[in-house]
Amino acid sequence: MGPSSVLLAPGTGAFPYTATVRVTDVFGTVAEALFAFADPSGAVPRPSASNFRPNFVNETPELRPLIGPGPDDWNIHHTLQQQKTLAKRYLDERVINVHENQYLRGVPRKVHNDLNAAQDSFWAREARENFNGNKELAYKNTPWSKIDDFVAKQEQEYAKWWLSAGEGKKISKIENRLAKMADFTMSRANRWGRLGLQAFTGFAIFNLISERGTALAAIADHSPAQLQKWREFEGDYLDKMKKGYAQGYLSKDDALLLKGSFMDYVTAMNLLNPTESVQLSTFLDKEIMARP
Repeated sequence: MGPSSVLLAPGTGAFPYTATVRVTDVFGTVAEALFAFADPSGAVPRPSASNFRPNFVNETPELRPLIGPGPDDWNIHHTLQQQKTLAKRYLDERVINVHENQYLRGVPRKVHNDLNAAQDSFWAREARENFNGNKELAYKNTPWSKIDDFVAKQEQEYAKWWLSAGEGKKISKIENRLAKMADFTMSRANRWGRLGLQAFTGFAIFNLISERGTALAAIADHSPAQLQKWREFEGDYLDKMKKGYAQGYLSKDDALLLKGSFMDYVTAMNLLNPTESVQLSTFLDKEIMARP
């Protein structure tokens, strides 16, 4: 197939001519580039959803062997979200391409997951409280002042957990901070509170469990079986918190499931005698069932 052309009608905004070119080869590999220009003479490819990673890594080569899908790998995070509606709004209204290196950060996978969950929770709350649950309307109409405030708080809160392009020397320092198994995970409740994501109905269970979970996880030399139980509990803790923020409450059933995975971890650590374990379980049950 030979070359083809498409006539672009001018739109509004700083870049009247905008197009995304996507090419798929015979193996199904997709390459994409964003073109945004004020006049035909300025048609040069810009950072896009398909090339922001290599662009960032080229400027931060220390990350090259660390980028991957594994739980201990690193990823590239958009401080200004790349969600399609938001990305277009940034470009049209503020002449900002969210895929440019200055708006990207290198982050460990665990931090990236936390950031994405916080962003999702922010938009779920905006949609629920102001747009009758419609996220698309929230993306299109939430005032910039609100968005900017949330982005600025993320910059403050995550500065020690991420790096900008060219800051590859920070990698070991960040990984050392994450080496304390529970510190980052169990501090989510406080961290998200500082982001302005207010507590929801049923939130108290997270505070009750966080302190105890942090103390248990601080014990060195977890066996493989204990580490597995920690990971199961950690995943449940993060999942239930995200769910609570999304719907504005945590059901008693979900709270009891979270308590169950926590008690499985407590049992695996073998630090409480049977009586103490029953007492802790009963205490958590009472706290869960006592709330409205």
